[in-house]
Amino acid sequence: MQEKKQPSKLAVASLVLGLLGSFLWLLTTIPAIVTGHMARGRAKRSGGAVGGEGIALAGLILGYVMSVFGAFGFMVLIGLAMGVGSFLSSKGALETAQIDVLFMELVLEDFNEDNGRLPALPESDCLTSDESGRLLLSILAAEESGVQNDGKKNYLTDVSDRISRGEDGKISGYLDPWGNPYRVVLKEGKGPSLEFTWGGEAVSQYGKLVAVGSKGIDGIEGTVDDIKSWD
Repeated sequence: MQEKKQPSKLAVASLVLGLLGSFLWLLTTIPAIVTGHMARGRAKRSGGAVGGEGIALAGLILGYVMSVFGAFGFMVLIGLAMGVGSFLSSKGALETAQIDVLFMELVLEDFNEDNGRLPALPESDCLTSDESGRLLLSILAAEESGVQNDGKKNYLTDVSDRISRGEDGKISGYLDPWGNPYRVVLKEGKGPSLEFTWGGEAVSQYGKLVAVGSKGIDGIEGTVDDIKSWD
């Protein structure tokens, strides 16, 4: 009767490590492949004295298969993490813009209450990066050379880190999270409504003094991602 050959310890180790690869991935799959090759080579060179070549082959196969599945799973996890990161970043930008438009509206209403009037600008419908918009920001920050801000109160303290400045230190703009200026419309005249157009559509806001809007992530006024201080 032919004596049954015992598998080598390397062959057994390769199989065990290959099985563990489903949980530990590279920690065991690479050792499974290495020990599997070593065990098979030793069995072949032994001239039949050392067994376990089939077990070593099984360990090798498991090592390679688990390496591929592990790499795929790792890529999926990275993709999910990037997707979640992008979602959180977009959500954060959206919330910042929503807060900004309401903040600017409230600040201008406070200014009107404190000073008995809204800031006087060359253009009552302006962007927070053009001449009128920069003047508006300067007035609110109590940096305007005139006397429009009677109490010299800085209404923009809470967003001072978001205000852009030029090399001369003067205010140059206030941008939304996507790098676009906000649009600010101030009421003119004695009528009961604030009237203007947004994205080509007429807007009439009864009893409102101020409207502030962002074009949103696409930078196009009048699309669904716009963020506005009015309904």
